[in-house]
Amino acid sequence: MPKAKILIVEDEAIVAQDIRKSVEAMGYVVCAVASSGAEAIQKAEETRPDLVLMDIVLKGDMDGVQAAGEIGARFHVPIVYLTAYDDDTILQRAKITAPYAYITKPFNDRELHIAIEVALYKHQAEAQIRKTEHRLAAVLRSVGDAVIAADREGRVTFMNPTAEKLTGWKQEDAYGKKLTEVLNIEQEELENLERHLVEKVLTEGLIINLLEDHLLVAKDGTETPISDSAAPIRDDDGETPGTVLVFRDISERKRVEALIWESEGRFRAVFERSTIGMSLTSPAGILFQINKAFADMLGYTLEELEKLNFTQFTHPDDVAKSRECMRILLADEQVVYRFEKRYFHKNGDIVWGDVSATLFCDERGTQLYFITSIVDITERKRAEKRLQETLESLRKAVGATIQVMAATVETRDPYTAGHQIRSADLARAIAAEMGLSQDKIDAIRMAGSIHDIGKISTPAEILSKPTKLSDLEFSLIKEHARQGYEILKDVESPWPLAEIVRQHHERMDGSGYPRGLKGEEIMMEARIIAVADVVEAMASHRPYRAAIGLNAALEEIARNKGTLYDVDVAAACLRLFREKGYQLQKV
Repeated sequence: MPKAKILIVEDEAIVAQDIRKSVEAMGYVVCAVASSGAEAIQKAEETRPDLVLMDIVLKGDMDGVQAAGEIGARFHVPIVYLTAYDDDTILQRAKITAPYAYITKPFNDRELHIAIEVALYKHQAEAQIRKTEHRLAAVLRSVGDAVIAADREGRVTFMNPTAEKLTGWKQEDAYGKKLTEVLNIEQEELENLERHLVEKVLTEGLIINLLEDHLLVAKDGTETPISDSAAPIRDDDGETPGTVLVFRDISERKRVEALIWESEGRFRAVFERSTIGMSLTSPAGILFQINKAFADMLGYTLEELEKLNFTQFTHPDDVAKSRECMRILLADEQVVYRFEKRYFHKNGDIVWGDVSATLFCDERGTQLYFITSIVDITERKRAEKRLQETLESLRKAVGATIQVMAATVETRDPYTAGHQIRSADLARAIAAEMGLSQDKIDAIRMAGSIHDIGKISTPAEILSKPTKLSDLEFSLIKEHARQGYEILKDVESPWPLAEIVRQHHERMDGSGYPRGLKGEEIMMEARIIAVADVVEAMASHRPYRAAIGLNAALEEIARNKGTLYDVDVAAACLRLFREKGYQLQKV
């Protein structure tokens, strides 16, 4: 955690130096020392301290209280006063700047340390509270539903912009007025509202649905059908100082419902009796009808689910998917849009759905609603997860086996110790440079680590022979690619390791071995290992020759790219060494 930066403001140089030593001994950083009010403001702007230790009486036109007020207002930095004066006049002036502590000189280090720690903690806590309040206020202002908060007497204390729009009241005009005065609905419903707020919400602390399908009349006479609910506002002591009323405009829902009920009954029968989940959603994203299969899928009754916004039972990370689906269909970019998303079951479990949606329009082309079908694929997702876990276990097991095999080869052939590891590292770097998938990179790394596994069947005296090999001896060594395939072909692995190992000495023009493959007949993984193998082999010592050198190896790749070596692989290899500073690892 970064050390707190402290600005010291003290016009006595010796005293300032003593304070600095004490503060630094406590583990803080003194970012600056100022001797006047004007200098303190300048240093605060330059260094942005976490706390200011301020002497009240300073030389010059500006004293510590004035400087503290300016610093606090401009930079929101906590102030701790250090002063030898404790008369009431100074204290009253200092209080106006809301200091975090007031220490009278002389003081000891413990008093100073406690004052600093308390001030820093209090300032951090207040900043977090302000941040939370601002965030909550922004959410309430941005939410699409209307929100009105009232105290225990039912007087309005807050309205968000949506509530202002639907009621026709500005918050400043509605503040302090009775909630029943601001909400202009039928008299009977107003009485029910007031009674429920007292009996159910304030007294019993219940969250209740109040109005459904009733008209709200705004100040200008505009009528809006609404549905709403009320909940208690609880403080930290568990008390209920007020209530919050949330209501929404259901005009769109009512309009679309009327259109739906005019459509043929056959669609409704299919919709209601379908064994897969189905829903109808307006172009504005309002869910107005769902079938029983969908409600059962999420563990709700039809009545419960119809009162929720789709974002309330959709995983927050997948809400954007639903909005993108609506955007694409509304823009007529696709006729049917299909995607997978997560829902929340009523009990909190995740339910995976395979969603298919289309936009229904009338004969005039008016966009009416989305028809969505939802198939429960939760079990399939669980099976996929179990399969992935099994594959991961298999990858780890294969990796361990590969390491054992690689170690076996290196033990029998000490002169090429580390060759496979260096070749595998280079091959992996080339694959990454080419932008291959992580799965292919993993396959190349594994295969590269054991590409010479077939040398297990080559006589050790040939592998370590210090003179040039005879044609017969070289032909025996060339068999290692085929022998490697025979060793690996029955090993269970997520990757085609055996085939990669068999092909790593094939060449693009067909001049390689053991099968003389060429061009696209050679796997990309094998082409990459082939280049890495040549570069590492030429750059390293062999029993029958000294190292030829890295530069000669790169010239070999550049000279024969497109003939012996894949063009893209060769280019990636050359970039790594010549432009990106790649070096063969020492093993």
